[in-house]
Amino acid sequence: MERKFSSIITKVEGLNNQQLYLLRRRNNVAKAMFGKIECPEEELEEEETYQQAAEREFYEETNIKIKNIKECFKFEMEASVYERSWCKRIITVYETTISLGEVADITNKQSIDNEPWEVYTEDKVMLMESIDSIREYLERKFDLKHLPRLLIFEGADGTGKTTIIEKIKRKMEEKGLGYSHNKNKVRRSEGESMLSFRERVTEQRNQDIMEGYMKKIINGEDCAFVITDKSPYVEYFYQKTKWNHERLDIFQNHQLEKKIFELKSVIDSAIVIHLKNDKAWENYINREDKIVNKSFETMSQETYKQMKENFEKFAPKLYKHHFFVKIENDENSWRRVWDIIKFTNWNRFMNN
Repeated sequence: MERKFSSIITKVEGLNNQQLYLLRRRNNVAKAMFGKIECPEEELEEEETYQQAAEREFYEETNIKIKNIKECFKFEMEASVYERSWCKRIITVYETTISLGEVADITNKQSIDNEPWEVYTEDKVMLMESIDSIREYLERKFDLKHLPRLLIFEGADGTGKTTIIEKIKRKMEEKGLGYSHNKNKVRRSEGESMLSFRERVTEQRNQDIMEGYMKKIINGEDCAFVITDKSPYVEYFYQKTKWNHERLDIFQNHQLEKKIFELKSVIDSAIVIHLKNDKAWENYINREDKIVNKSFETMSQETYKQMKENFEKFAPKLYKHHFFVKIENDENSWRRVWDIIKFTNWNRFMNN
């Protein structure tokens, strides 16, 4: 069986030479590629050309007639995982450009299957799970074997995230897999308000994810993974804890949450490795004794326990692809983490 499709990558004219795309997320769990972002794409009708199908689908989905269209490439999927039986899918990918003004004129069809059309920056799209035509388009544009995958290492303070990350990075280097890893620390300034400090920390966590990896890709370097030690969501876990120091009030917490979930569309596609270590409290206390110029006082064991419980309670609810991994203070636990990374990214390891 053979099926033919037309797909349209819709570029949006942005400001400051920033590349934007018009996309939306698939919501229907019964549909193929649930949860992935998509562009306008449709199967050809009888006696319809690929371009005619592309123009028809774009108009049906946006109520805007295409003013410019360019064929980019055609690709085939010999055995589709999206069909109940074997099927050869032939997809022709087109490209069109619209203005921000035209985006405002889009009429979204009411549908439970999809979210409304939105404008996304290219650096976010690169880290989001997408349908095949978008993935293929971006891999060809930047000459990549695979789009990068975001890896988030989560866990309470003292769990051993830094040690595990360093061992995973060495293994990636051994396997010839490129990565991006930013690890900037933010310290509280004298007299700085709690809200200002927590906002700066959250902004830095967002930047640690987004900054750096695109520069590597543009420069022709391999970047199979983007690694981060804790995501912005960690601030949500912290704010659920009854600290023995100054806390944000309800309004301030609401303000902070806007920044915490700013990258939700990207983090929803991440693989989250959540480490658990029976010696985490002892590790934390021993480390605290060596730190100078702390932003906060050392936690009591009771506060630490509550903070750890909040991590383990809320993380599985907030993250889409969350994995608990039990580790010890040893030389071999990192292998369990490596196995999870290989299992969830098997296509990147086929030749490694």
